[in-house]
Amino acid sequence: MRKPVVKGVNQKENLHERSKHRDPYDFEALIKSVPELDKYVFLNAYGNYSIDFKDSDAVKTLNRS
Repeated sequence: MRKPVVKGVNQKENLHERSKHRDPYDFEALIKSVPELDKYVFLNAYGNYSIDFKDSDAVKTLNRS
């Protein structure tokens, strides 16, 4: 996993302040719990970590973490 250029991560303002879905995934912590997730994580065009959600193996690995 490569370190992104910090551009600020968007928070989902329309969700309740205590919602667990308000903030983006913490891929560093998730990779620590399931190391094989690292091969699916990449830096997207916005400078944020993501996975290809069309890749079923990537989604299954994310769900396991």
